[in-house]
Amino acid sequence: MTHDEWPRIILCDVGQKEIHSLDTTRVMHMIDLQVLRFLRYDQELLDLPVEERVAKGHGIMERAPLIRFSVFGYDEDACPLWAFKEVQDWAWAWFRQQPYCILLLEDKFSLLLSLLCLGGVRSDKHQGYIPDFTSKIAPEFEALFNSSVGILLHKYRDPWLLGGFAIGQQASLFSLMTLWKEGRPASE
Repeated sequence: MTHDEWPRIILCDVGQKEIHSLDTTRVMHMIDLQVLRFLRYDQELLDLPVEERVAKGHGIMERAPLIRFSVFGYDEDACPLWAFKEVQDWAWAWFRQQPYCILLLEDKFSLLLSLLCLGGVRSDKHQGYIPDFTSKIAPEFEALFNSSVGILLHKYRDPWLLGGFAIGQQASLFSLMTLWKEGRPASE
């Protein structure tokens, strides 16, 4: 596999029909394809000496595109997307089926998925909305997030490159989530 085979951007648009039917097939497929790209690279690196494997693996992880998704069909209503129960239900369906999806999303789309699942609260510190980690469903979200790397590694039998990438992404997102939690005004 050549480095040119990495797409520059991976984007999946999700419409109201998918939302209403809780159809996560396309977004899950998008994540699965990205995992398969990592697994192919993992196989190519397997027989290299450790130093070379680490150097090439680091370069691959640096170039790996993260995934974006968008939800359309709700533009005519001024409410945020997480205010629509069907959108929240769809986001939860995706996250429960594939908790490691959040590790393969660009940071702002990890934030979007978090907002869709947990709802949002206004934060002056972050100049916008942050996920509501005080919601009743936050413990389930955090448990799924915390187990996401383990689920991914178990499902794909501990791949070296994908595992390293996922652990790095989880650490980065954990830092962001900590900041989001600390960014809440005391009055909220």
